[in-house]
Amino acid sequence: MPLSDALRARLSPSRRTIAHGPWRLELTSDEFVDLSWHNRVILRGIRAVIRDQDWRTLRPTIAAVHDTSEVGGRVIRLDIDYDGWGQTYSAVVTMRLTEGGAFVRFDGTVPFGDVTDAGFRGNRIGLVVLHDPSIAGEAVTITSPDGAKTASEFPLHIQPHQPFMNIAGMRWTQRGAVVDMQFTGDIFETEDQRNWTDASYKTYSTPLALPFPVEHPPGSAVHQSVTITVDGGVDTAAKAGTGTGTAATAPDRPHGPDAREIVITDGVVGRIPPIGLSASTDPNAHMQHAPIAGLDALLVELIGPIEQRRERLADARAEAAALTVPLDLRIVAGSAAELAETLDLVEPSDVVRLGVFDDVSHVTEPELWVALKSEAARRGFACALVAGARSHFTELNRTIERLPSDADAIVFSITPQMHADEVERIVQTLPMQRLVAQNALRLGGRPLHVGPITLKPRFNAVATRGGYDEATRTAMITDELQSTNFTAAWTLGSVAALSTVGHGAAETAPVASVSYFETSGVRGIDAADGDEHPVGGLIRALAALRGCDVLRTDLAANDPLIVVPVRGAQTVTIFVANLSRDARSATIRTGLQASDVGLQPWATKTIQHTTKGIHS
Repeated sequence: MPLSDALRARLSPSRRTIAHGPWRLELTSDEFVDLSWHNRVILRGIRAVIRDQDWRTLRPTIAAVHDTSEVGGRVIRLDIDYDGWGQTYSAVVTMRLTEGGAFVRFDGTVPFGDVTDAGFRGNRIGLVVLHDPSIAGEAVTITSPDGAKTASEFPLHIQPHQPFMNIAGMRWTQRGAVVDMQFTGDIFETEDQRNWTDASYKTYSTPLALPFPVEHPPGSAVHQSVTITVDGGVDTAAKAGTGTGTAATAPDRPHGPDAREIVITDGVVGRIPPIGLSASTDPNAHMQHAPIAGLDALLVELIGPIEQRRERLADARAEAAALTVPLDLRIVAGSAAELAETLDLVEPSDVVRLGVFDDVSHVTEPELWVALKSEAARRGFACALVAGARSHFTELNRTIERLPSDADAIVFSITPQMHADEVERIVQTLPMQRLVAQNALRLGGRPLHVGPITLKPRFNAVATRGGYDEATRTAMITDELQSTNFTAAWTLGSVAALSTVGHGAAETAPVASVSYFETSGVRGIDAADGDEHPVGGLIRALAALRGCDVLRTDLAANDPLIVVPVRGAQTVTIFVANLSRDARSATIRTGLQASDVGLQPWATKTIQHTTKGIHS
């Protein structure tokens, strides 16, 4: 299927490299990316963000870019129009680079409407700063608006709540350089975005403790600024590369040579977990499926009025029967009575796992857990009872003290687009998936069933209101990327990240299953008419290899190539993906066998070698 212009632009965004003195960065759309000082990345990104009353992000359109030189500096000014979800906003974001520092200013205005002046109703307006997750554990000094200084550190474990609050300034050491940031125009605070698998800590404006949403009348303005200065010794090897602007600007994502050799050895680093799918929620999708070898289960979530639950369960049972797998059943309930009424619809023999979540908090509340155990025992359910969060790891992390101690396993979902939809940001979530799973094991100490894993959130867990019409809801949860090669490549990266969690650590339990996407439709591994998407072929191949060893390679963890060698009885199936916007090539070697692989951007490929001759 041909790509739309919007999707093509998203997969290959325009970029502009900007340099002045010791500073270098990339301008991608409205974001200043990888702000570097003497070739050391100081910040992962700076941008302005406009979020409506349900925390939905308005989409920026760059009206003009002004790039000028002045005495002692360089100035980049962005004129930006924001729109989405029935609201608009306008802003000017200015970056000024000098030998002594970098200065970013935000000047935002609510425009007057053509017909009515409704103003803007939102939860956040202004600058956000993204810190690289490599600074986990580094000391930082926080300066409050009254000048008081507090010593702290960037959290090593994923912090459930804001680690730093009431911020007017921050000072820390990163890659041998002392970084100082000063904020004006608002009070800032920091959250650990790794909770949502974002690869960053985020310092943002307007504390969450203040009431929201906020009414901004037409013509009202917001002014903020961030000033960054850096002090420290200059690494001469890094400084020598300032004219290249490639790997030196982003050492955490090196491009490396176009062709190299990748060696697979006999060392085992993980196992392919059981893989499941979710029942389709697309009313136009086909429901006639062929069995998928090795598929673990069909996940179905029951929510809404009882008749809706009855119909949803009937459809899921039909899909599960066609796939010849049991149901992984998750019930959303507001009371024990609603839970019991839902269980009246269920045949216990159909279910391999059963969980319950509160319809407001989205986690397994103690009262509902007690009711689930009682009702399941009374009805003769012999399946595993699971607990956790139906939303993000965030909610699990923030309510871990309420997690039932006798749950058989822990569950939570993953989406890479809670805060950003750029493909590079989506790719950066992959190592964070492993991190959140490790943190979930640390907190709960029981097997994990991770999923649903979807490109976009399945629902808005932080909305201040509900009642979306069907068109709006569908737009919020559906991504045009679903049918592209990108999704297959990203999914392979996800399997690579999660397959190694807990491996070789006797004190922790492994990832017991992962569930990706839906069976078919706009959010499926297959199209609504049954045609297989690229991710569908990958899922089918991986599901058939459940429990097989994943072998070691000599690839760096931050390489844009993903190589997952899976050892079967007679062959090693090698899954390869290119998670970058550039074509890649490599020679992959197992023992005496070698294969030359070339991959276009976001492409995947599968090759096979025999197990003979693999060396440790």
